[in-house]
Amino acid sequence: MTSQLDSLTSIANHIVRGDYDLTIFLLTKSLTTLRADVVRRMGEECSSRVEVSSKDMFEIHFAAAESSDFRNQGRIPIFGQPLVVRCALGVIVPPETLSFVAMYNLALAYQLKYYHEEIQKVSNLQKAANLYKYSQEVACSQRVKISAIHLFTLVTNMASAQEAIWGKEEGRLCLDHALSVYMFMKFGCEEKDISQSLQYFLWSVLPLLFPEPLIAPAA
Repeated sequence: MTSQLDSLTSIANHIVRGDYDLTIFLLTKSLTTLRADVVRRMGEECSSRVEVSSKDMFEIHFAAAESSDFRNQGRIPIFGQPLVVRCALGVIVPPETLSFVAMYNLALAYQLKYYHEEIQKVSNLQKAANLYKYSQEVACSQRVKISAIHLFTLVTNMASAQEAIWGKEEGRLCLDHALSVYMFMKFGCEEKDISQSLQYFLWSVLPLLFPEPLIAPAA
């Protein structure tokens, strides 16, 4: 998995540089291999009943970016930093984790590509929304260890894509989910580790999470 890990880290840099077509090509190719690795690993674990421990040996992070960390496109902003996996030398990262990272970054590449095209193709946003949803399902079903802030940016980016495609009501459903994740961060003490760039992103999203105040009729 070392070569796959190095490859995904390198591809994340293409997203930061705005090379979306190259990113999509490389990540699509990587996912084909990773899916086969996931299936093979599941078969090995079922036959041997040996559970591979990866306790705190690797972590998912946002890639560092010199430019702005998010792009405010439309009502719901997009967090534009791709994900990377950091680990100690020699640590084997499970293919499930690498698949999640690859799918998230592929969704982000399609989403950002849409806003940088002269002729915007809604199909790119549809692919992004579907990939965000599928990456979330993979994280849950395969028990991929992700933090609340990663889930928050995933759901918010998905809300932005869904609203652009289907309208405000579809985006609202995802924002409701994002609100529950935010409340977990706030009261689950995860917020203390959020970087300044993520704090800016949270503050740009927060007004959208809460229902609009009711205006009392004039007397």
